[in-house]
Amino acid sequence: MNGIVMLLPELFQLLIVIILFLVALGKEKKEFSWLPFLTGAGVVVAAVSLFNSGIMFYGTYKIDMLSQFFKLLIAIGFFIVSLLHLKSIDENRRADYLLLISISVLGLMLLSSSVELITIYISLEIASYALYAIVPLRAESKEAAEAGIKYILFSAVMTAVSLYGLSFIYADAHTTMLSQFKNIGWTLSAHPMATFGITLFLIGFLFKLALFPFHFWAPDVYQGMANETAAYATTLPKLGTIVVLIRLLGAVYPSAAIASVLAVFAALSMTFGNITALVQDDVKRVLGYSSVAHAGYMTVALLIQTKEALANVAFYAAAYMFMNLLAFWVICKLSDGKNLSFKDFSGLYKKAPILAFAITIAAMGLIGLPPTGGFIGKFFLLTGAWGKGFDWLIIVAALNTAIAAYYYLKFIRFSYTEESPTEEKVKTSLIDSTVAIILAVIVLAIGIIPSPIYQIALKATGILR
Repeated sequence: MNGIVMLLPELFQLLIVIILFLVALGKEKKEFSWLPFLTGAGVVVAAVSLFNSGIMFYGTYKIDMLSQFFKLLIAIGFFIVSLLHLKSIDENRRADYLLLISISVLGLMLLSSSVELITIYISLEIASYALYAIVPLRAESKEAAEAGIKYILFSAVMTAVSLYGLSFIYADAHTTMLSQFKNIGWTLSAHPMATFGITLFLIGFLFKLALFPFHFWAPDVYQGMANETAAYATTLPKLGTIVVLIRLLGAVYPSAAIASVLAVFAALSMTFGNITALVQDDVKRVLGYSSVAHAGYMTVALLIQTKEALANVAFYAAAYMFMNLLAFWVICKLSDGKNLSFKDFSGLYKKAPILAFAITIAAMGLIGLPPTGGFIGKFFLLTGAWGKGFDWLIIVAALNTAIAAYYYLKFIRFSYTEESPTEEKVKTSLIDSTVAIILAVIVLAIGIIPSPIYQIALKATGILR
């Protein structure tokens, strides 16, 4: 019974998967207005399970505050994504589509508690295989088919690289348990095969995080997939990736070789992501390169490996989830299924003032302007890493924040200063406006009162030290 209590978030998510599977067996057209109630209950279950702890399945699965914190974030994100599908286009309302997303969410929850390399790999594939199927689902879109092919092929290569690295680790270190990694000298002189192997294994997760130079798939895939799919794919999988990187880098720390390489990747990721985003017009492509830059910001804190630095990256991951979902909420409500450019935001303050306010808060947060969660999150990331041996990287991050302001402010400029060619109002329901306001308030609240989430993140990462 105790084991069932510890696994409540996963079991409840499995229940959602089973329900959607049974619904998908039917042939008649379905309505899914009940799904947000079910995913909302999943948030409550994850919140109740926040303080559970224990080790299961012969030490391969760890229930601790770190895993439960990220499961709660994943459950909240899934709830918001399910709300997006209340009035989305038909192909994204099929039971099999929602079933695949729920399977991916289950994989991310399993990933949060996995503390053994094979278990991590299996959980990652559960989360990823579902995405392979839903990325191409977009009505009569060649771009979606292209995005699906690119995502599958690139992911297959990265998976092979990770597995190849796992074989080197086991051959040299004779273990796949993260708890035993701290007893191994992760240097090329002491354990060359294991160090080479862990580098290859990490590449698979840097690919999922879209960190340079493993970012090449992200902008094309995000641009091609449906907007509702992009809202999920650009946000929640990154949470599962971050929790694994927190555990994995902590287990092999300190490794000067790995840290130095990651520092260079982080600097290039921030710079390349922001500079390339400057010349983009497709909004999802802009957010794709933005995610590359944000991967660099979060990697800065992952390099430090103090309790506070890890809390900073966990806090920023929470803030980023709300900011990104807020931006995609507005995009989905404006788009009617098509891709948007900045010109589509022209005159938004007249056509949909609440959505204009929401995209303004999202853009301010993604830049890192006060009083949003993006500002305080980035402040924690950069000040927490100062004086820890990577000061040059902090300077690069600060300069990139200034560069990013240019393209994020386009959302605000077009929404408030450009005139729309038509005066037709954007049709938004009460739910659309209410959720947009709530998400905007959350982004502001995280910036104004960061302590509740930060203290939980601090306790969650404190168990690793």
